[in-house]
Formats: sequence, structure tokens, C-alpha cells
Amino acid sequence: MKKHLKYTVLAISAIMLSGCMNLKTLNSYSEASQTALKKYDEIGFSFKKVCEKNCEFRTNSDEKAIAKRFSDNYQPIKIESECECESYLKADTAFNKMYFATLQYLEGLNKLSNDEVLTFKYDTLANALKETEILDVKGEEIDAFNKLVNITTKFIVDIKRRKDLQEIIEFANPSFQVLIEKLQFAVNGPLKLALETEIDLEYNYYKAIVRNQDELSLKDKIELENEFVDSRDEVLEKIDLLNEYSRALDEIKKGHQSIYDNRDIIHKKELAGLVAGYITEIKEIKTSFDNIKTEE
Repeated sequence: MKKHLKYTVLAISAIMLSGCMNLKTLNSYSEASQTALKKYDEIGFSFKKVCEKNCEFRTNSDEKAIAKRFSDNYQPIKIESECECESYLKADTAFNKMYFATLQYLEGLNKLSNDEVLTFKYDTLANALKETEILDVKGEEIDAFNKLVNITTKFIVDIKRRKDLQEIIEFANPSFQVLIEKLQFAVNGPLKLALETEIDLEYNYYKAIVRNQDELSLKDKIELENEFVDSRDEVLEKIDLLNEYSRALDEIKKGHQSIYDNRDIIHKKELAGLVAGYITEIKEIKTSFDNIKTEE
């Protein structure tokens, strides 16, 4: 009887150890993913800010505006009143909602796989995601957003659902994939295009000043050129950061898909080997991102 009890205890311990091992893998994936996802905040990008800056370049690049720049009573345009950036503000709102929805989900996985309770930030997701032209947000993304938020609030905030992680991942994956893909689209498309446009407009502004101000001294021209180069380099750095961020999003997406595809072995040690490569790649991209920041 004692021998039988001993083997039973050992068997249960082995099962629990296996489960913990693989929840540790899930924990490592979600932790690495949310750390990489949060790097967006360090890029310092805003559609509205870029819209206002580009508007300023366009407005101040005509001959009269350039002449005013070198007058004693020069005043820059009033961005808020003279630039129409409402659609860009809506793009910021839509991006941030999708960003926070995926981030909250990953934080939930991280907490739940480590026996912790998630403190859900309802204020960031209180209002519904709406259709947005610039990011091409439509019904599919809105549905995915609603489902992922619903899954996070109803499942992950309850620590008792830890045993149902397989079910949570199964329900969440389609919506998670849609939102991550839309974030990728935004990063590789409208965001990058907006920054590239900023460089072009700033260059045109710089050339227009040089072309229309014959009396500029060599010193003034050098100062203007340095001003343009410094500003251009700041934007190019943002583009480099966006490229790394896009790579991170791709690995996060593929990593979650792998977990979903192998959800039936989520409590078996084989999962670790299937997901380890994505975790490593996400961490390396995060390091590459940080290296770009330190080169400033």
C-alpha cells in the first residue's frame, strides 16, 4: 500500500513539474513579447504630430513665408488652427487601442501562467474601436478587438482559469493574429510613409529657403543644412526603429501561432523546444532596438 502510494505521489509530482515547466515557457514567451511590444512607446511616433509638422513645412515653404522667416517679426503658423489633422488623430486612437488590446492580452497570459492576478486597465479600452481610413480598420479588426478584450476580461482576470489556458489560447489566437497583422500593416505602411514624407517635405523646405534667399551668407547656409541633416537623421532613426519593431511583431505573431498549433501539448515539455526559437529572436530584436537607441 505504501509502495503504491509512493508511486502515485511521484506520478502526480512529475505531472505537476511538467506542467510548471511548460507554463514557464508560456510565461517566457508572453514576457518577452510584451517587453518587445512596449518598445513602440520609445519610438515617439504620433500620426497627429507628423501631420502637424508636415503641414508646417507645406505652409512655410512658399516664397512669402520664407521671406517672413528672415524678417524681424517672424512668427510660425498656428498649427492647431491651420492644419487639418483630425483623421490622423483618429489613426493614433485606433492604433493605440489595438496596441493596448494585444498588450493587455499578453500581460494576462504572463500573469496567469505565473499564478498572478492581472490588474486590467479598463480605461485604455473603454471605448470601442472604430473604422479608420488611414489604417484601413474595418469590421474584421473591430470584431477581433472586441473578442480579444472580451477574452482578456472574462478569462484572464480570473486566476482560476489558469487550468483553461489551452482554451483561452484557442479562442484568442484568431483575434490576436488579426490585430498583430494590422499593427504590422500600420508600421510598414502608413507610419513609415508618413516619416518618409516628412523627410521629403523638410528637404523641399530647406531647398526652397536656399533658392529664394540669395543674400544668405555661407554661415547661414551651413546652419540651415546642419539643421536639415540633424532633423533628417532623427526621422531616419525612427524608421530604423520601426523596422525592428515590425520584425518583433512578426516573431510575436508566429510564436503565438506555434503555441496555438501545439496547444494540445501545452502541459508537456515538448512545447519548450517548439517556442524557444521565437522567444530568443524576440529578445535579440529587443536588444537590436535598444542598440539603435544608444547610438543617438
